[in-house]
Amino acid sequence: MSEEEHIYLGSTPRLKVSWRDVDKSMMTPDSQEWKVYDPNNQVQGTNTTPTLESEGVYYWNYSISGSGVAGTWKLIATATKGSRNGICKVTFPVEEP
Repeated sequence: MSEEEHIYLGSTPRLKVSWRDVDKSMMTPDSQEWKVYDPNNQVQGTNTTPTLESEGVYYWNYSISGSGVAGTWKLIATATKGSRNGICKVTFPVEEP
């Protein structure tokens, strides 16, 4: 998502996460869990198989309900590689159309 992109209720934005190892190289996790939360902190979707775009870069074309709540939404993605765990938090504004 770009900074200028408008995301509306009823739309399908592409949520993207890049994973890096401790040496800053791109990393392919052994497992992942992505959760999308609405402004009321309610889980609206879960994905354990995001799409691989390139090494270490994953995305999820997430469909926001047209009857959802406008405000600041968030994606919390967790990943495991061997015995190491990682977390990424992305927030994004969702507007009424």
